Amino acid sequence: MTAKEKRIRAGLGFFACFWRDLGYGVHILMRNPGFAIMAIISLALGIGATIGIFSIIDTVWLQPLPYTHEDRMVAVSEVRLENPANTMNVRQRTFFGWKKQCTSFEEMGFQFTLPLTLVGGEQPVGTVTRRVSDGYFNITDGEASLGRLFLPEDFGPGRPPTLILSYNLWQNQFNSDPDVIGRKVNLETAVHTVIGVMSPD
Repeated sequence: MTAKEKRIRAGLGFFACFWRDLGYGVHILMRNPGFAIMAIISLALGIGATIGIFSIIDTVWLQPLPYTHEDRMVAVSEVRLENPANTMNVRQRTFFGWKKQCTSFEEMGFQFTLPLTLVGGEQPVGTVTRRVSDGYFNITDGEASLGRLFLPEDFGPGRPPTLILSYNLWQNQFNSDPDVIGRKVNLETAVHTVIGVMSPD
């Protein structure tokens, strides 16, 4: 018997065992419908959980960032010397000190995520807001579909608070009103002036 014939027989033997085991499994499940239903549900849940976890990992870790220069971007955090593994958000005062003195980066931006209630649209709505520095949109390639983005002078001492709406928030809470620029809205108790609407991307 040639080597090729041996490989063919081995393959046929594998498929014969596979179909025999499959038939035996189906037979057992048909004899126990309750067990069959539980097995199918468990299998479906396992597959769904695996797909969900992979989707999160793919989005967070595997897919490249949606920015032009994502390969040159870094995120910086603060750590305590007594516990270096525990990172902390950078305080605004610390960030501005870094930005003033650092010459290693072409641009530096700051963001701080905070859940707040917005009042001034169709109805009060809970939103996830981002407090950002003037260089933030230079890094993230942000563009405004209406109005403008933040300018350095928007962050000067004593300047009135300003706000840029996300495209979805503009559609859902402001009915895509093209005259929204200049409107006063409340974030919690602070009055902000809308200066722009982000692009849908």
